[in-house]
Amino acid sequence: MLSPRLHNFVSYAGAALCFLSFSKHPTVFGSTACTLWVLHFARRCLETVFLFNFSSKVVPLADSVTEFIYYWVFAAWISTSIPTNVDDASASTVGITVWAVAELFNFVCHVKLAMNASNKKSRLAGFPLFSYVTMPHYFFEVLSWVGFNMTLSWQCLASEVFMCVGALIMTCWAVQKHEAYGSRETPHTPIFPLIDIRPPRAVVDALAK
Repeated sequence: MLSPRLHNFVSYAGAALCFLSFSKHPTVFGSTACTLWVLHFARRCLETVFLFNFSSKVVPLADSVTEFIYYWVFAAWISTSIPTNVDDASASTVGITVWAVAELFNFVCHVKLAMNASNKKSRLAGFPLFSYVTMPHYFFEVLSWVGFNMTLSWQCLASEVFMCVGALIMTCWAVQKHEAYGSRETPHTPIFPLIDIRPPRAVVDALAK
């Protein structure tokens, strides 16, 4: 069994390395998508090492294996599926902008969470991004993958599946945290601003952390 810090680092670093290993481009950062993918997971590695605090001491082996397979298989699939004929400069520019803004605010949310690790309910107050959404960092994570797919002009099925599966998982996690924080009677929504989207209860329970 791995510590949560090592588990996350291996998971994220492996996702970046798998993407690079299976890339069809002759150069290391041969495409915008490759660059964005690696930068995203490099940020997650740095946050894991320098920012996050973990309450548990170990991650069950089955959980580690499941997450490694999830990230690494998707990384390989997406890398080999990146179209080579995407040539829409405007879509790429908008996509990069959406991705960059989402990445920035995701990081800002993570800093807020790290500063309030001892009092989880206080996360819901005193910070604009948490004023209406219980888990805004999940929202910005989803938004970053929207931007990623925009740079591909929505021509990569593997990446779109990854985005949708991730959005479903994070929505379930957000609903679980939303209810645990006792925020059901507040204006907050679990993940998407002003839209209270909740998967069926059975799905939430099945995917709960």
